[in-house]
Amino acid sequence: MLKILEVHVDTLIDWIVKLSPSIVGLAALLVANSNNKKVWKMNFELLKDRKNDETRKETYKKLNSFYGPLLYLRSISKNLHVSLVKTRGNSVSTLELLLSREIITDDENEIIGSILDISDSIDRLIIQNSGLIDDKSLREILSHMGIHLRILRLAFDKKISGPFSKYEHYTFPVGLDDMLISEMARLDKELKEMNALSHTIA
Repeated sequence: MLKILEVHVDTLIDWIVKLSPSIVGLAALLVANSNNKKVWKMNFELLKDRKNDETRKETYKKLNSFYGPLLYLRSISKNLHVSLVKTRGNSVSTLELLLSREIITDDENEIIGSILDISDSIDRLIIQNSGLIDDKSLREILSHMGIHLRILRLAFDKKISGPFSKYEHYTFPVGLDDMLISEMARLDKELKEMNALSHTIA
């Protein structure tokens, strides 16, 4: 009986010795797999954070290089237009005034000239940053404004003439400023959310 037991013990020891490399290898594999998961997770988080950082930079660019300057220029243009309204009434259209045969005073001519200078800056800004405009409807309405600005310049330079009915569909697009303000608010909100998320991760 003792001999049988000794044989079984020896067999068990031999079996353990033979399997030891496999057991060690399996344990090492499990550890390595666990480490790989940790590394993969860290890399995933780094990639996600890098993507968020790129998106954040792009949003900053949209706000600082396009929407901010555009709204600033539009504000100046509107305030100059108020000067025309005071003398011509609320219904005054700069394009209609230029195409009419009414006498334009020197002061009005200077104001319109300043509005057109700002309009040229707006046009350049849109052309240079058109790739930053995500909203299709906004792109279309800005394109309409671009045509309006060119017609306005041609009328000021007396290269085209009335009647106004020929060009009335090229008047300034109603609702543009509200769309710009809305888009800027949306981007600003997204930026704040991304910054908050970045601080949370950090």
